[in-house]
Amino acid sequence: AALFLCSERAASITGVTLPVDAGWLVQAPYAHYLQGNPIRPASATA
Repeated sequence: AALFLCSERAASITGVTLPVDAGWLVQAPYAHYLQGNPIRPASATA
């Protein structure tokens, strides 16, 4: 994301929120996410 924002192709982008979440938002349907039920990473077990 940082490289894109520094590139010439991002010259017209202003005032936008660019989520950088490693794909978490894509894994859950957007409506499900808006309901307050986002997918959470599994807890680590030892």
